[in-house]
Amino acid sequence: MSSWVKLSRKLASSAIGAKPEYLAVWVHLLMAASYKEGEILVGRQIVRLLPGQLVFGRHKFSEKTGVSESIVRSALKVLESLQQITIKSESKFSVISITNWSLYQAGEPANDQTLTSKRPAV
Repeated sequence: MSSWVKLSRKLASSAIGAKPEYLAVWVHLLMAASYKEGEILVGRQIVRLLPGQLVFGRHKFSEKTGVSESIVRSALKVLESLQQITIKSESKFSVISITNWSLYQAGEPANDQTLTSKRPAV
């Protein structure tokens, strides 16, 4: 299981990074997104998810993150206008797709801890 997501340092100076609540929504979306192709059961419906997609309900997301539903709605509109996400609405939920997921999240995390621990001390 993949247990990490990559964040660019550019995020801190972006429109999203300027609003802590929007940043919280963005990071939670990244963490909730599927990292591999698969199927999940939502009610009685099977939903096929690709990497970078998640099943989304605003009410449950708000409860989980502690961000109000109105701020979540506003953050989603901003993320959509910035072309960071696309939203496909179904009758009881939505499927959110993180734009460019594979471009930003592909590969292993930048971690050279094993190399660093084997390097001689200077």
